[in-house]
Amino acid sequence: MLATNDLVLAGALYECAPRVFGESAVDDLLNRLRSAQLSDWQRANLLSALACVRQPDAISALAAVVASEPDESMSQQAAASLAQMGSVDAVSALVVAIEARSVTSVDDPIVRALSKAHNKDSFGYFIELFKTTTNPVLRHAAASVLLNAGEDGRSLGLEELDLEDSVR
Repeated sequence: MLATNDLVLAGALYECAPRVFGESAVDDLLNRLRSAQLSDWQRANLLSALACVRQPDAISALAAVVASEPDESMSQQAAASLAQMGSVDAVSALVVAIEARSVTSVDDPIVRALSKAHNKDSFGYFIELFKTTTNPVLRHAAASVLLNAGEDGRSLGLEELDLEDSVR
């Protein structure tokens, strides 16, 4: 069923699969993802489902797809799935991928995915990244996340950071 192209059904499966299958879902999803007989939309559905599992193995699997997938659209989907997870480990995996690829453009799909990560548990990571990185692309992504933190970011003391200049 995870190989469906019905967006309504696929969305419901993304939400319930992790709850129904728990940690064993990762192995099943990874085995299916490695199948050579899948179409692009089936692989995209499986990558999205992995994001819902929210287990360390799922983060590692998605990070591996970002790092080594020759199909750029699949790599981008895996990056979006990591951003959707938004945990510190998922965000860190995106930062590692950006550094490994020596990305220099804020328009790179992985940077755009990182910029959309929104999980209040990872805001501390983004603050530290913003304060310590010398990489302007990562600084831009961190500033973008923090500027869009809304109510979740009000108590973080973001006023002392010069976020606006980093996203121009």
